[in-house]
Amino acid sequence: MIAGFIKRIMKTQASGDVAKQRLQIALVCDRLEVSKEVFGLIQQDMVQLLSRYFDIDTDGIVFNISRENKKAHLVINTPILRLKQTSAKKASKTLATAP
Repeated sequence: MIAGFIKRIMKTQASGDVAKQRLQIALVCDRLEVSKEVFGLIQQDMVQLLSRYFDIDTDGIVFNISRENKKAHLVINTPILRLKQTSAKKASKTLATAP
């Protein structure tokens, strides 16, 4: 907990960049008719999904939404610390039993 707090303090981001990112997310959410609350739930779900398979640095996750060719793209950049062993074993069993 303290380590995460220290990482956040040490990892400073220019306030202009933070504001730009928040505005970009707000604009895309508005265009897609997705509320900030729903976008927050999507972020939580994605973190939970990734955490099933990987040990991740949750303090380092960055969600970005961009628009290109009239399509919105959700890009998740997350530091992966390692693959969880139980996930690797489950994947091996699933592949072994697949037709």
